[in-house]
Amino acid sequence: GAVVSYNPGKPGRPSHSYHTYLMAGTRLVLGVEVRAGNEHTAKHTRHGLLQTLDDLPPGKKPQLVRGDSAFGDGPLMAAPEARCQPYLSKLKLSKNVKRHIGGLFRQSGWTGAGQGREGMDGELALAGREKKRRAVVIISSMAVPLQPVRTFNKNGVEWRNKLIFGDNLQAMKTLLEMKRRGELCNADGTPGVRLVYIDPPFATKRDFAGSQDQQAYQDKVIGAAFLEFLRRRLVMIRELLAEDGYVFVHLDQKKSHYVKALMDEIFGEQNFLNHIIWSYRRWPSRSRNFQSMHDDILMYAAKATNTRRAFHTSYEAPSESYVKRFQGKTQILDEETGTRKITIDEPTKGMPMRDVWPGKKSSTKRRAPTEVPSVFRLP
Repeated sequence: GAVVSYNPGKPGRPSHSYHTYLMAGTRLVLGVEVRAGNEHTAKHTRHGLLQTLDDLPPGKKPQLVRGDSAFGDGPLMAAPEARCQPYLSKLKLSKNVKRHIGGLFRQSGWTGAGQGREGMDGELALAGREKKRRAVVIISSMAVPLQPVRTFNKNGVEWRNKLIFGDNLQAMKTLLEMKRRGELCNADGTPGVRLVYIDPPFATKRDFAGSQDQQAYQDKVIGAAFLEFLRRRLVMIRELLAEDGYVFVHLDQKKSHYVKALMDEIFGEQNFLNHIIWSYRRWPSRSRNFQSMHDDILMYAAKATNTRRAFHTSYEAPSESYVKRFQGKTQILDEETGTRKITIDEPTKGMPMRDVWPGKKSSTKRRAPTEVPSVFRLP
């Protein structure tokens, strides 16, 4: 049976097609069928594949039959279904499949699928009146190489801070690959990022401008799509964090409760540390409510029980009454009783910073808030 092949680059060359059925992850070949060179498609494989399955005794049949996108076809999938044989086939990216994937992107509920991927279940009819079948969509943000544009202040060390311009999901995927290769390390050699602060859009449906009226960003993603947009990035941040790392997420009162539940799921409720209120003053609005003059910052640890977790304590200035009463000295707890306060001669640093921060905010609605207190630093 050798015939002229389908390959137009080798005209007149007779050839054969080899259809091989093997056990995944091993070198065990269950069968090989040799056919003419022009019988190379999945439909020519079906007969031999089904014959191989039928020849196996009931206790020896595979747990799963796997094929590439050529096997993601209604008639080809119907054959194992008739035999009650579980199977897994890739699907070609037809218009129908793309429409299905686009619909899933607008939903929440994506779950981790390992190796930086996420997945979601759904049902899909490939064509016309075909029955719906279970379809699992697996997505992965593609890592892209970082292209240096400009370098400042060469200080003689191998690592320098990076300001990355581009899609943050792709940038984080690249950083995650660097972490896995051991190229994203702290000074003590531990892998990962110790502190992440993000200030995502607030789902306001508005455009924002910079200080010179240049376009800063568009905040158009709302509803469930906003939460899904944020969730995918939070999952990537979780993977990037060092074991003793922190993440801070800056939001407003309209979305903070939704995102708190989201972060409890991703980082673990046991790793929640603080709900920080950033309070500010601005020109009041005409509203029959209390004036909204605060933002929210959610603080989580990668692992709250990690004893290596560093935290730099900031202090507020002591009150006038405290300074007058204790002459500017420091009060500490008595180690013997653990409750009674005693005064020592050391000058007071003030009161450890609370989770309510004073701040300022632009009074112009088109400006994006930027003046967050500078407390995000680790020793």
